[in-house]
Amino acid sequence: MGSIQVRGAREHNLRGIDVDIPLGKLTCVTGVSGCGKSSLVHDTLYAESQRMFLEGLSGNDMGQQLMKAPDVDSIDNLRPSLNVSQSYYNFNPRSTVGTVTEVSHGLRSLFALVVSWETGLRLDDAFFSRNNPSSWCPECQGTGEGYAISLEKLIPDPTKRLSVGAILYYKGGKSSPERKTLLAVCERLGIDPDSRFCDLGEAQVDALLNRTSPLELSIRYKNPRGSYRQRKVTSRGVLVELEEKLKDVDTPSTLASISKYLERVPCKTCGGSGLNVEAAAYKICGMTMGDAEQASLSELLKWAGTVHGFYASSPIAKPVGTLCERISRRLERLVELKVGYLSLSRKVPTLSGGESQRVRIANQLSCSLNGLVYILDEPCRGLHPRDAESIISATRELVNRDNTVVAIEHDHRFISNADWEIRLGPQGGPNGGSVVSMGAPQKRKDTNPSRREPAKARDTLTLDHLSQNNVRDLSICLPLGVVTALTGVSGSGKSSLLTAMQHKVDSMVSDKSIPKSKINGVHLVNQKPIGKTPRSTVASYLGTMDEIRKAFAETEDAKSLGLGPSAFSLNVSGGRCETCQGTGLEKVSYRYLPDTYIECPECHGRRFSDEVLSVKVWGLTVTDVLDTPIEELIEKIPSDSATYEMLDCVIRIGLGYLTLGQTSMSLSGGEAQRIKLAKALGKTGVGKGIYFLDEPTSGLEREDARLLTQTLLSLSSGGATVVLTEHDPTFIEETADHVIDLGTKAGNDGGSIVCTGSPAKVFDDPQSSWASTRR
Repeated sequence: MGSIQVRGAREHNLRGIDVDIPLGKLTCVTGVSGCGKSSLVHDTLYAESQRMFLEGLSGNDMGQQLMKAPDVDSIDNLRPSLNVSQSYYNFNPRSTVGTVTEVSHGLRSLFALVVSWETGLRLDDAFFSRNNPSSWCPECQGTGEGYAISLEKLIPDPTKRLSVGAILYYKGGKSSPERKTLLAVCERLGIDPDSRFCDLGEAQVDALLNRTSPLELSIRYKNPRGSYRQRKVTSRGVLVELEEKLKDVDTPSTLASISKYLERVPCKTCGGSGLNVEAAAYKICGMTMGDAEQASLSELLKWAGTVHGFYASSPIAKPVGTLCERISRRLERLVELKVGYLSLSRKVPTLSGGESQRVRIANQLSCSLNGLVYILDEPCRGLHPRDAESIISATRELVNRDNTVVAIEHDHRFISNADWEIRLGPQGGPNGGSVVSMGAPQKRKDTNPSRREPAKARDTLTLDHLSQNNVRDLSICLPLGVVTALTGVSGSGKSSLLTAMQHKVDSMVSDKSIPKSKINGVHLVNQKPIGKTPRSTVASYLGTMDEIRKAFAETEDAKSLGLGPSAFSLNVSGGRCETCQGTGLEKVSYRYLPDTYIECPECHGRRFSDEVLSVKVWGLTVTDVLDTPIEELIEKIPSDSATYEMLDCVIRIGLGYLTLGQTSMSLSGGEAQRIKLAKALGKTGVGKGIYFLDEPTSGLEREDARLLTQTLLSLSSGGATVVLTEHDPTFIEETADHVIDLGTKAGNDGGSIVCTGSPAKVFDDPQSSWASTRR
């Protein structure tokens, strides 16, 4: 079939490289972080396919350039490309697994067909749509959700005393109106305010929370200005007062005032179906439309088979069979890709990157198009080794249907199943961008992980009543001063447990129920973007520009020109280019495609005026400072500066190839996470803080992962505590001292701790998620 021939690719750090990508094959692009993988695959190959498609539209009669062409001499034999990345920003709360896979549409058609035949009505599929105003629930308007008071958020730690904020509604300073109201209520009800909430009697709890009879109280409190005020207040039970406010939740100010006590729950009126009473009443083989959308995909697949068989001898057998087969085919793909624990009603914004990508791959496997180029971004990211085989077989099926797949990947199992490998490097940043090797995947020798003796904990911390999604009321004894890994198959509840732990520790630290001698700070280091616009840069996130601007303003040249620190700022007018407002880029918007950015025609990407650029520090202009790789820039900065310390943290964590001026939105999830970790290290030092990391090895080659291991072990040896979710067994063995495994069950069946202990103990446990996966 030939190959896609890329010649002279120079986008970003690519060094004019020539590569061949075989058509109808699976190609993996590999290499260390910053070597140019995304520059080749996304910014060159996919960008050119998208540009050619746009400019070939019949509506583009003038033939004008609609998108900036990538910096490449030529690309021959390119096919239409589809980007199935993990960065899928769909924040529409009405977008669900059912809508993006079109299974919900098939279900609505099935219900309309069967119900119309059984009842003699003439219904169309819109009658069963939660997005149809004529059919949606009037209470939740089809979202299937509503707000409810969460006792866990209202009383996060029942072991705390009332006087120190056991009931958050009454939390405040000693002279605050909240605390004074609590003391007055306790005095009238005969309750000791120094009692722990968990020690209160049933009648006392009921009086504090559910009392409907009002108490008229007089309190003396201190206002924000420091003056004392006397006021009469009427107090009822906390839940009674909050439920009254909840009736006015559509008012933004009311929602803001009580949001900390609220959780999203199924709508009380429709039970989560999103449909009105009439549409929600009809059943097929024991399931309503709402039941079908809230069932797990695995359960729904079995139900579709039951419906097919039940109507096999009826007059509507043929259309029912066709719909059931179409629905089942899509559901089978989703179950094969290990997301059978999801439901059709699961909202797309709540999916992890890996779940989102697998749902979209399943969609493509159900599509009859072929001859496409599929761009996959780390398809094994977020997958336990036990689940990786499913994504490998799905990718091979795309290839077997005459498609070409180009994947950025680090997983050795996936790479070994490819037909072709393009390895870039040899390093990241300026030292990358070259073709190291190209051809059939090389067999990689499994390196034995360094089996070190697990470190001993300096102390322990008990975390009770941990609940989040499918994690329900778990208790954990967390070792402090060591690295703990949360493991388990995809969907088992690792990220949910990490989130619950972080919220719990946050609450305990803010309420001072943990002494600073035990934990002196909490740091969440996840993969969420640190910025989504060109205005957000690595420099702005790290907070290094204040010192740099000051250094420029103190030069004789700046003083003679009357340039203060603000002249060297990207965020205020005066010295920046006003055409692009200091971003160096100009946004181009399209109606049906994501926004794209091209070089500013005024400053040509330099961001500042000529006058500002005439001033130099360390032999560099301010644009040079922003565009020079951090590993080179640090050699020019004084070693006794705060900027030097921060940049040194960035380099130690393996991101020295980045520049301070790089936009935050261009960072991968793994890079964003490591930048957050570098900032936490540079700003706070080590101390006895606790760091929560979600899959920190995502997007990392083995060399990069070992740098991360050194950083985390340095943290823990200095007294800090690290808790992370992880799927890489080698990284776990080399880094973790303690493992908490959630086993092999996912979704509603998951969320339970199966075993704990050292990596060796957990990996050898036949009940753990690692049983039979170790080579």
